[in-house]
Amino acid sequence: MPKFNRVQRILSLAIVISIIFGCGMFALRQNALSNIGYSAFTYIKYGLIDYPLTSLGGAFSDFANLWHAYSDNEYLQEQLAQQRTYQTLYEEERNKNKELELLIDMQGTLGDAKTISCRVIDRSTSAWDQTVTISAGKLQGVKENMIVSTSEGAVGLVETVQTSTSIVRLCES
Repeated sequence: MPKFNRVQRILSLAIVISIIFGCGMFALRQNALSNIGYSAFTYIKYGLIDYPLTSLGGAFSDFANLWHAYSDNEYLQEQLAQQRTYQTLYEEERNKNKELELLIDMQGTLGDAKTISCRVIDRSTSAWDQTVTISAGKLQGVKENMIVSTSEGAVGLVETVQTSTSIVRLCES
């Protein structure tokens, strides 16, 4: 068997090292290409399918939340409007109760005076500060020149009496 000389040994060693290095590089290159291919496929799948579907689902979810908030807002506005109505009715009834309590207290101080309870049913738009029409007349015992008063004092004199209504001339304040 012939022995290799020094140049042949160096050349053989260089060839073996080159082959090992080449195989290693080829293996690395294949791995890198498959990673690049996998990365490209993953990116395309994410960009064309996953992200748009996720975004669309998020948009529908946001719209549903917005619609729910709008419905809640409408309901709360309706409740607030009813609350204001109830508050107004409550204040009116409270004022009526105070007025009635004062009238009850006043009734004992009038002595022999005849008291007739009635309401203001009309107030002239042209002479709103001069006359009012009340819901008591001859049937209830109202007569001309009777004093008309509230719990706070006299407000006027009966000017004209009809069967069930009367016109009161208001006092000037």
